[in-house]
Amino acid sequence: MYIVMDKYSVLENMSKNRKLIEAIKYGTAWLGFLISTAFLGYVAFTL
Repeated sequence: MYIVMDKYSVLENMSKNRKLIEAIKYGTAWLGFLISTAFLGYVAFTL
């Protein structure tokens, strides 16, 4: 229970840095998009 509350408080602190979170979300989404695109391209190329 304490661990859950601790994680919640961490998320609470993170929500104050909303711009940073938005940047991280955007960055990870873009990174994932690039990786998936590269993977699909690789699969299509090898097939």
